[in-house]
Amino acid sequence: MGSNRFNTIEREGVNAVERAFLDIGWIFREQPIVDVGIDAQVEVCIDGKPTGQLIAIQIKSGSSWFSEKVKNGFLYRGSITHLEYWKSYSLPVIIALYKPEDHQVHWQAVQERYIETTRKGWKIIVPFDQNINESSIPKLLKLASAYIVDAMLPAVPYCIHTQEIVTQLAEIHKVDLQETGAWFQLEHKDKYHLPLNIETMGYGLISVRHLNYDGEGLNREVVFDPSIIFFTQYEDPRGDWDHWVPVSMTQYDFCLGVKHFVCASVEENGLVVLDKTLQKDIASFAENWARILRQNGWTKYGQKSKKLKHAVKSNNSNSADG
Repeated sequence: MGSNRFNTIEREGVNAVERAFLDIGWIFREQPIVDVGIDAQVEVCIDGKPTGQLIAIQIKSGSSWFSEKVKNGFLYRGSITHLEYWKSYSLPVIIALYKPEDHQVHWQAVQERYIETTRKGWKIIVPFDQNINESSIPKLLKLASAYIVDAMLPAVPYCIHTQEIVTQLAEIHKVDLQETGAWFQLEHKDKYHLPLNIETMGYGLISVRHLNYDGEGLNREVVFDPSIIFFTQYEDPRGDWDHWVPVSMTQYDFCLGVKHFVCASVEENGLVVLDKTLQKDIASFAENWARILRQNGWTKYGQKSKKLKHAVKSNNSNSADG
């Protein structure tokens, strides 16, 4: 927001963002000390109760931020210094643009999937129709929540980044993840990366796995390293039901063989957590893996492949059953 925190337009913008979050019942806290591009934090409240889930906000005010338009929104350009700081920040970060002419606040999440690098920095589209109001609550909740806590269940970690990149890959390659038995396999343009296989398994389960080989010649077998199965229909306290949470993970050690870890099971009444600590560890692993997949450019360089279809199918039940 610049060095002068008391600029009239900037102050108007901060007040507008505060009002917008207060209107949806969340707690707004302006940063008392100028941070590197972080002007405020907002805390999620559910049914009037603070949750401890936070979002950091960079606020930009004034007409100049709306001068560059593309088909779907306003184009925001920033410095690499700010971007690297926000990407390493301990909280999710959003950009909030305040337009004084109509008092609207538009926002966008600072996430890899929305960012495009340029010669001088980077740019991101802030959608025309994405304002801070009740319609944005589901998106903001997903962004804020590393954990969704139900009073009747233990804290359940769900995997935002994994859900985002797998869903995006399915959209790119025209695969319906709602269809049981749907699957697709990708090979990276850079053959250094292991093939990536994604398959729906029924009962709201999806497997995401890298394919590798063990042995040579006729004895060579397809193995999965890693393979994570997610339950994709976890319902949080607000009634949103499409969160992804890990159920099991398989890893392959060329000396010790297959290692299988089960942290939850899917029963008739929903998800049953068997090992809360293990589930948290698998979720952390999955989210780091998802970030690596995005950094390695799978959305751009992943090419659909028909190889290993039968090998994948024959190993599927072994991986899922544990």
